[in-house]
Parts: sequence; C-alpha cells; structure tokens
Amino acid sequence: MSDPERLHPAAVLEYLIKNIRSLIEILLPGSVVLFSSPLRREWIIGFILILLGLYIGFAIIYWLRYRYYVYNDELRVEYGVFTSKKTYIPLERIQSVQVSAGVAQRIFGLVKLEVQTAGGGLAAEVSLPAITLQQANVLQERLHLPPIQRMEEESSDHPSPERKLSWKELMITASTSNGLGVVFLGATALISQVEQIFPDRNIYEMLGHFLSGYGNKGILVWVVMFLLLLIMAWLLSMLGTVLSLGGFLLIREEDRLVISRGLIEKKQVSIPLKRIQAIKIVEGVLRQPFGLITLHVVSAGHGDKSGRDVVLFPLLPKKDLDEFLHIYLPEFAIEKEIIPLSAAAKTRYRLIYTIPALLIAIPVSILLPYGFFSFLLPIGAFFLGVQQYKDAGWKINGDQLLVRSRMFGRVTTLLKRQRVQSFQLRQNPLQRRKGLHAFSIMVASSLGGTNISLNGINEQDSVEIIDWV
Repeated sequence: MSDPERLHPAAVLEYLIKNIRSLIEILLPGSVVLFSSPLRREWIIGFILILLGLYIGFAIIYWLRYRYYVYNDELRVEYGVFTSKKTYIPLERIQSVQVSAGVAQRIFGLVKLEVQTAGGGLAAEVSLPAITLQQANVLQERLHLPPIQRMEEESSDHPSPERKLSWKELMITASTSNGLGVVFLGATALISQVEQIFPDRNIYEMLGHFLSGYGNKGILVWVVMFLLLLIMAWLLSMLGTVLSLGGFLLIREEDRLVISRGLIEKKQVSIPLKRIQAIKIVEGVLRQPFGLITLHVVSAGHGDKSGRDVVLFPLLPKKDLDEFLHIYLPEFAIEKEIIPLSAAAKTRYRLIYTIPALLIAIPVSILLPYGFFSFLLPIGAFFLGVQQYKDAGWKINGDQLLVRSRMFGRVTTLLKRQRVQSFQLRQNPLQRRKGLHAFSIMVASSLGGTNISLNGINEQDSVEIIDWV
C-alpha cells in the first residue's frame, strides 16, 4: 500500500482555469442585470467579489480533500466537497496512461497524468491535473508502467526504435490537414456561446444584416469573401496542427508504443501493444497524389477527447510503410493486392450520392441566380462514387483482415481476428436480388467500439469472411 498523496497546490489554479468559462457564463449575465439596476455600484462589486472568493474557497477545499494512492492492486482516488466520492480501479483494467503538461503545469514544472480504462468513455477515468514528475514516475511504477524519466535514461543505454517528425514534415502535415471543417464548426460554436452570454443581441441576425450589405455588389465580391474566409480557416487549421503535433516522437518499447507531441501542451501517451485493436492507414485527398499517408492506431480505452483514434505517425511516405510496420508494429503487414468488390455493386456506388445531389441541384438551379452551377454537385458525387467503388476491397492473410474503403480520403484498416468484438452481415432486398452483402466488424476503442464496414461483397466472399471470423 502507498500513502495517500495530495496534488500540487497549483491544482487549485488549474481547476480555476479549467472552469473559467463556466464561471463567466454564471457571472456575466447576472452582472449585466445588476449593473443596470438601481443598486449602488460598490455593493454590486462587493457581491461579485464575495462570489469569486467563495468560488476560490471551494477550489481550495476541493484540492485539500483530493487524495490518490495504490492499495491492494487498485488505484484509489477520493475527493468531493459536499459529497465524498471514491473511485477504485483495478490495475488490470488500466488500458493506457497519458502524461501531458499544459501552460499551467509547465510554469510550475508539473505534469498532468490521466488514466484510461476500456469502459471509461471519452474522458479519462482518473485525472491528476498537477503532480510532480517524480510523483508521476512513482505512480507509473506502481501501475506497472515504465516511468517517464527512466524511459528517457534507458534509451541511451538500450536504444529503442524511434522516429521524429521533422519541421519540414510538420509543415507539410499542417498545410495538407483536413482541419477546415473543424475551424468552421469552432466558429459556429463560438457564435452560439456569444449569443448565450448576450441573449438580448441576436448574433445571427446581426451577421445576416452584415452579409446582406454585400448582396448587391456582384458575384465577384462573394467569391473574394469566400476565398478570404477559406484562407483564414486554412491558416488557423495549420496553426492548430503545428501546435498539436510539433515535437512529435514515436518510440517502440518492448511491450508498448510511447508517443510524445505538442508545442504548448506537451503530451505523452503510453499504449501497450496488447491493447492495440487495429491500424488505420489514411490517404487524405491532398496527400494521396503525393504518396503520403497518416497512420492511426485504434486502442482499447484510449483516444483523444473527441473520441478520435490516436495518431501513430502524422506523415509518412507510402513507400516506407512496409519498413515502418516491420520496425514498430511487426504484428501487422500491408497487402499489395486486395480482392475488389463485386461488379454488381458498381451501380449502387455510382448512384448512392448522385441521386440526392440531383434532388438538391434541380430546385436550386431554378430558384437561385447562377443556380446552374449547382449541377457540379451531382457530377462530383458521381465521380466520387466511381472512385469509392474502385478503391474498396478486402484481403485475408492468416489472422489479419485488411479492409479498404473511401469516403473522401482512402482508409485501409488492418485488424486481427482475436480483436473482433462482433460481426454483422447485412442484405437488403436490392442486394438480395444481386447477390450482394454488406458487413461490419466492431473492435474495442475509446468510444466503446469502432465500426469497420464494407458494402458490395458477393456471396462467396461473405462466406469466406464469416469463416475467418
């Protein structure tokens, strides 16, 4: 048994920073109402200061009552101000441990340690937001994981395979990332939050009035505005990728992969090899023409906060993939030739997006000026379907199954038979008439399960995959 330990006092600051948004959402609307009331300003300011003092006092008491220790092969955490809470995690349930250091931690020379379990969902089961590096090392030893300092020291005496992401590779990764959609969604979320803070202001109506002022200035103005927004979103996407993946380092230990990354917030995650469920080889739309790929690992109990798979390596020439897997994941092997889909599935892939796109383009072309440009949508949908059919396929090699498909980028998934959680074979009436099937395989991941599916295999192929499972 280890003695109960307390977080570093900086955990109070980390707690306040983490909840600053909630505090603003609570105080700001009330402050607006109070300052517009006939009450004296000194009373209002005093009342707000009292609330802030109570909030800081709550954070201090929360820190004082927070304890963690290892007892009887369990990681135990006890916390709570008004209600006492206890979390017990058997050591064998721990899937991975992530160590990171944000701005607040780095100021005080601390780290943040998060423990993931298979059933923990997107959030970490246990989060220790402010502990010393020595405490993190001691705890990792008690969790039967390699301490951070020891791992770095041993790398000189017993060199382990490692690969770094160079600055040139980082800039190529950032400039070809698919982060534009994330930026636009983030902007939408920001607008919605502003509208909640200022409910009397209709932000969307104000934005509409602003845009309507340019409505009569011709299509050229709209095109220029769209391009400027696109460039701004692209630059923000690049910045986010550089900050997230800067300093990327992959190390293969005997029984685990250790991934470090981040410029402002340093992160290090240790993933046991036995927890790896599948490997994804992603060829993005902008990267595939240059023969570049991104590797992801599907791991039980680990993923980022949005549930996405862990980036195993951000940018790799496709020609180096065989050598990369041989060094870091020899348990997996890429196949040069795959079994394509049935020819009977070709029509389905051509029409699945083309018909809905036509249903949108026809009324748009009638109702809007320059609406005939909307017919580019079904044309693009048709060629996307053709490419999806050409790229899709599968291959069995011993206990490994390869599944390849495309939405926009092409994704090749490698999984082992012993990692399959469930298998489903589907056939709708149209598929039955053509003798086609669709299958989906579920493997464990941070989301509780990752689904790998393929549509358009024939009867004989479906029997072979069922026998393999």
